[in-house]
Amino acid sequence: MLTFVYRDHVARVSCSDCERVWLEYPFDPGGVVERSIEEVATAFDRRTRYVWNLAGDGICPVCAGDVQSRFLTNVPREDHYAADHPVTVHLDCRRCSFFSYVPVGGAVLDRPAVVSFFFERGRSLRDAPVWTLPFVVDGRRVERRSIDPWRIQVTITADDSTIRLTLADPGTVESIDAVET
Repeated sequence: MLTFVYRDHVARVSCSDCERVWLEYPFDPGGVVERSIEEVATAFDRRTRYVWNLAGDGICPVCAGDVQSRFLTNVPREDHYAADHPVTVHLDCRRCSFFSYVPVGGAVLDRPAVVSFFFERGRSLRDAPVWTLPFVVDGRRVERRSIDPWRIQVTITADDSTIRLTLADPGTVESIDAVET
């Protein structure tokens, strides 16, 4: 069973049975005021997506400065929720102290290929919290094909269909391949 805990300006979604952390990310205290736990979870999901999307597009969500993004093969913290992923996206503002390590799947959430893949199957990505999307939280869905040049693949499944995205850099989908199941 998944549990949602908010403590010290950080929200965490984890499994109460196995203690695996699915998502842990900063969340301002205003997000929990006068909201039910379901509303807080929704706000946390939407804000996390917003931060990832904005920073992934090169705009700092804190100061509006320039954010550089790059693939990273080792998250510096062993307790990071995506430490078991073979690659993450490192977002780093050149103007202020904002930085983040984002799952590769989180970096492609808003890309047209991903949105339309789910839409064509009658599903909206906005209706599914990010921690319920295997291509975001499961490191086994990400494969490092090469590092010079970078080629990262993300496998995305919806219903009985699967696609594999290949990325050459964190924000650019280079190719989309249907996977026979």
